[in-house]
Amino acid sequence: MQRNPLARACALAMALGAAPVLAAPVYFFGDSLTDTGAFQGLANGSATLATGTRWTYDNAPFYADVLARALGGAAVANNPLNPATSSQGNNYAQGGARSSVQSSNTGPWSTAGAGGFPPADPRSASNLAVQDLPDQVGFYLSARNGRADSAAWHVLWSGGNDIPAALETSAVSGSAAGVAQVSSDASSLLGQVQRLRVAGAERFIVPNLPAFGLTPATVSSTVLAVINAQPTLAAIPSSTKLAAIGAAQQVLSSAATPDAASQQALRRKALNAAESVLGLPANTLVNQYEGSNGVQSSVNSLATLFNGTVNLGLSQTGVNLVRLDVAGLLNEIIADPLRYGFDNITGSACPAGVSSLACFSNTPGFNANLRYLFADDRHPSPQAQQMIGDYAVATLAAPYYAAALPAAAESASAGLYTTLEQRHRLARQAPQTVGTVSAFAQYGYQPFAAKGAGGLDGGGQQHAYTVGVETQLRAETRLGLALGYQQGTLDSGANSDFRFRQQRLAAYASQQWGEFSLAADAFIASNAYRSVRRSFALGAVSRSESGETDGEQTGLRVSGRYHWQYGDWTLSPMLGLAYENIRVNGYGETGDNSTAMRFGSQKQAGWQARLGVDVATRLGRWLPYASAEWVQRLSTRQATLDAAIKSQPGQFSTELARPERSWGQLRLGSQVELVKGLMGNIEAYSSVARNSGRQWGVQLGVSHDF
Repeated sequence: MQRNPLARACALAMALGAAPVLAAPVYFFGDSLTDTGAFQGLANGSATLATGTRWTYDNAPFYADVLARALGGAAVANNPLNPATSSQGNNYAQGGARSSVQSSNTGPWSTAGAGGFPPADPRSASNLAVQDLPDQVGFYLSARNGRADSAAWHVLWSGGNDIPAALETSAVSGSAAGVAQVSSDASSLLGQVQRLRVAGAERFIVPNLPAFGLTPATVSSTVLAVINAQPTLAAIPSSTKLAAIGAAQQVLSSAATPDAASQQALRRKALNAAESVLGLPANTLVNQYEGSNGVQSSVNSLATLFNGTVNLGLSQTGVNLVRLDVAGLLNEIIADPLRYGFDNITGSACPAGVSSLACFSNTPGFNANLRYLFADDRHPSPQAQQMIGDYAVATLAAPYYAAALPAAAESASAGLYTTLEQRHRLARQAPQTVGTVSAFAQYGYQPFAAKGAGGLDGGGQQHAYTVGVETQLRAETRLGLALGYQQGTLDSGANSDFRFRQQRLAAYASQQWGEFSLAADAFIASNAYRSVRRSFALGAVSRSESGETDGEQTGLRVSGRYHWQYGDWTLSPMLGLAYENIRVNGYGETGDNSTAMRFGSQKQAGWQARLGVDVATRLGRWLPYASAEWVQRLSTRQATLDAAIKSQPGQFSTELARPERSWGQLRLGSQVELVKGLMGNIEAYSSVARNSGRQWGVQLGVSHDF
């Protein structure tokens, strides 16, 4: 039976956690795959098309609705020729639209296709013509005085009506004519992308076309092709033609198709059913459908040509582009339907002859016993539309998860600086005789939060291990070296995480001049980011992509202090300067799924001014201290991250969270003389007022003099 896919999708989204907030305007252009009500309010036989009428059963949400909602808005139909739509709407797509302007486009309202369209033209009262893609773009630009919204995403999904038209051209005028027509239509789509770009548009989403040969409509096309090619059949009544197509469609929807073998068997059975109605010899239609020159192969070749032409053009334009691999996603679904929540991918939920535009789950003959990929013979079901929408949202959100990687490196350096501060402080509080060599070992537990652009709220924990050696070079001078290893995990939000590992080398020095002291340290680190997992919903199922990468990190700090002594108490104002450079190499997610992505390199670098004060005292063997520090970035450059779908051309840039300008750091701890020559230490620290996430931790260590 038909289960509630939207309820399952919502439940899954809640289980995965909060996704990034992707606030941005969005505009849609295209055909019935995107249309969310271009013909609403118009007559459909004896009824009127409802507000928000969509080309799927029950007028369920489209991918455009899912995407627009994630971006903070809605997909509102805007057909300037239909006053029942909103002149302020952002969705110009219309069912039946072509990629290039047609002299007379009656779109999907012709009954010649037999099986899948309404019995009456709902536009007849107003005599509306379908507005093709160039017209839609023209309406949009005219409403904005010729300028596109540079902050908006512009979604152009077109070509769905070009492929059937080219197939018909091939049948009438030869395959070369069909190929030329597809190439021309693809070029027109590219032309509209360029047109919008020249008008100021900067961000595009251009999904590719699926393999049309796998739609139920291709079976109908095969039946019609054979009828039209045989003079003895061309004159049969239309009712017989419709009966043959209906018989085939009914069989296509009659059973589950969990694998390629069952899908092929059901298609052959459907074609055999049509042969029986037409009185054709067995396998006449099967042979016309299958094979290298069959209808299915021809339709798929035209779709491949369309996609290839658009891919080539987009790769040369250099636009900021998301090229959604819808073809790949649907191929993955068809290869394993049950995994994605579908029982049948050959037929449709709507009964034969009923368009999804006028189909509801209470329509007589509606197939409610199985979960279908298609609503009617060519349009996706609500479940499939939800998956496409989730795919688009997950793609736009992906850079924010990748951008969480540097947070682990920042946490690591915060822990290292705590260790180095302890060594500098010990040099002041417990100076050694010249020539003394000390060795130390330190452990740190470092939980941290990571908040980034898009509202992601992640966090993690790390364990740091440091060993080092230092020497009292002169009475006022101490030098040291430290080796460190750190590892941990970070949950970057929405059930996505990664493992972090760092190996580092640090050098440090302390110099005393009476009441003044100078401390300097520097480090270099090699970072590894492993099992970088990104999880997201695709309708009612969850999918994860993962990858790994490496990076480098360097840091340098110099600070000066003046020490006021009051008995056993010391007050030390501090002024310092620090530089840190974090680099994360670009990487690609493993596997060849349609959702696998690649990400560019990331760099966070800059100078920081430090201002603080220390308070320290001696209580027997204990040397407690507390400090407060304020850190001010000297520059806060807006960072961007490039990303792309691996299987497709183009890439898009995402603005990341601007680094916070300033924050505080608090420390509380103590050194303790355990036995002569053996010191211990403990410290707790925490950042304050840090918008990118709190960093805190506890460290324990020992040192021994030789």
